[in-house]
Amino acid sequence: MIYVGENKSILCKGDFRPAQLYKGDKKITGYTVEKFEGTGSVTLENCYNDRVYDVYVDESTQSITVRGKNYFSLDKVLIFNAATQPYNNGLKVQKTGTDNRSNKIPVSLPAGKTINVTMEVVDSQIDGTETYITLCFYNSEGTKVTERRVSSSATKKSFSFTPNKEISYFQFIFQANITYNAVGDYVTMDNIMIRTEGDDSFEPYIEPQTIPLENGELTAEIPTFKGTTVIEAEATISGKYKKREVE
Repeated sequence: MIYVGENKSILCKGDFRPAQLYKGDKKITGYTVEKFEGTGSVTLENCYNDRVYDVYVDESTQSITVRGKNYFSLDKVLIFNAATQPYNNGLKVQKTGTDNRSNKIPVSLPAGKTINVTMEVVDSQIDGTETYITLCFYNSEGTKVTERRVSSSATKKSFSFTPNKEISYFQFIFQANITYNAVGDYVTMDNIMIRTEGDDSFEPYIEPQTIPLENGELTAEIPTFKGTTVIEAEATISGKYKKREVE
């Protein structure tokens, strides 16, 4: 670990590319080359903006998908009868009508794995009663798999669930109690994240990339992203990556 003044700093090149710092023959800080292997899904922690090395993919695999750990994209949210605006890593939602249901936000969440949802309520205005944000999760047939309601009065929200069917989309519903619909109420949410593994430190959404195979060979390199990289494959995949050393 290196310091700038009294603050811990991360050594990297350019756009968070791998770097090493030596004093003579002794390494001060940098990375180690880590091996990984898995089937279905592999999570790589403490990555750089780099790539995977020495990749082996089972010949039965048709393609692999690589993504960041956050499955939630702000760019895909539209809430009807409400005024929305971006707020850092979240959004502010203010009621302009009585039905404040969002569009169907596409998300691909696997069945049988624990799904973790976190967000922070930065600010809210309610008129005499509690206001809630309800998240409803649906499968590809439009059947509701589960829903969770979070209150605007607490600061940090988090909940987990394990779906028995793959989740294809979800909706935000911004609501008060059954008989109360105050136009003008608002909730400001920040650091919204939906993930399958790892801690709840926020990482931005990264558009997933699908890499096909031809004759058993990848048609492009597998990238790694700053923070966490999730590799999803139909069969076994193994390789190496440069893992940032942390104290």
